[in-house]
Amino acid sequence: MKRSKIEVLIADRQTLFAEGMASLLLQESDIEFVGIALNTADCLEIVKKAYPDVVLLDINLSDVCSVDIMDWINKEFPDTKIIILTGQSPEEFIEVSFVQGLAGFLLKDCTKNEIVTAIRKAIKGEVYLSQNLSVYLKPIPAHLRSRMNDSDPFLFHNASLNVNNSQEVLTERESEILILIAKGLRNKEIAASLGISKRTVEYHVSNILEKLGAKSRLEAVLNYKEIRRGIM
Repeated sequence: MKRSKIEVLIADRQTLFAEGMASLLLQESDIEFVGIALNTADCLEIVKKAYPDVVLLDINLSDVCSVDIMDWINKEFPDTKIIILTGQSPEEFIEVSFVQGLAGFLLKDCTKNEIVTAIRKAIKGEVYLSQNLSVYLKPIPAHLRSRMNDSDPFLFHNASLNVNNSQEVLTERESEILILIAKGLRNKEIAASLGISKRTVEYHVSNILEKLGAKSRLEAVLNYKEIRRGIM
């Protein structure tokens, strides 16, 4: 049965931050706060009991790596969406978190509006990345921006890239693969989804990174997203 409100668990080791966020979320009519977890054990216990729609997860919750927590939640409760929170430089975490299938990545200095937007997008199957995240990513090359259509914004959950024009940066197959990367699929999963070999996927991914001037899969997705929106 569909819930009338989005049920959210806050898993953060900083009590004051977690309580402050809970207070902000309680102001939203469509969001229901189900609890605060200050450590991994509490987080997993509340997830098992409450089946939250969204978990706001501190990347440094406790002695257990947040990636392992994400992996457990994804396997045991695949319908629960995970949004990562961090108050430090996310460079070493962001890509591995992204490929785990997270629904969002927020810096702790983000606004309330960003948090609420990320939660609502997560429920729709979309991915939200903090607006301040761009400082940790490589800028989009100008020569690539000039070759892209500014319309048709890239959506993570069901992107339609319209790659029939020969002036587009990516081929149709590369665009299909980029969409699946944006959904958090690994190369093996992409290969199975498209009915091609893993080696072929690796070849296309390599081309995608080169064409978009990206060093990582996440950077490629963000570069293409911003190119199509004409943000930069």
